[in-house]
Amino acid sequence: QGKHAQKLNVEVFRNWAKHSPWVRSAINLRKSQIADATFEIGPADINQKYSKRLAREIKDLFDHPNNKDRSFRAFISPVIDDILTLDAGTIEAEENMMGNLLALHNVDGGKVRVSTTWEGNNPREPRYFWYPDGQQRASWKNDEFAYMMMNPVSYSVIGISPLETLKLTIDAELNATDYNRRQVSSAPPE
Repeated sequence: QGKHAQKLNVEVFRNWAKHSPWVRSAINLRKSQIADATFEIGPADINQKYSKRLAREIKDLFDHPNNKDRSFRAFISPVIDDILTLDAGTIEAEENMMGNLLALHNVDGGKVRVSTTWEGNNPREPRYFWYPDGQQRASWKNDEFAYMMMNPVSYSVIGISPLETLKLTIDAELNATDYNRRQVSSAPPE
């Protein structure tokens, strides 16, 4: 079994997202813009033929994704929150025995790990892994799960969240301030 990459500092970033009024306001603004947006299902190329019946079925699924989240907004809001907080918005696809999509379920992105060795050659190979309590409790193949990132990078299977960048910036600023303070307080006399 290969290695699995996970988001680090999940509780730190969630704490900021929950308790910082500036961070919460930014997340809520962007989340409401996306969750309230109207959307249509169709081909990227409007001149391309497509199944209007299938487009309606997909739109209906997004409008009523599962029995718990009875609207698109209720379903997508936690996913968007995880993307903005952790850069890890995750969705599980529930299929019937025929492989038809029945429901969509949001999953806590902070508890999902991603295979670092998955190459896409074997469709049966799990790519995503659920660790709700530090132990692997479930896995999903690539076509059973969506892992969305706002800031993917070429050197990792997981992206960088805006809060990770904010933390790095704050840490650098504090370290620079501390370094300057020590330089002034430890300056040799002339």
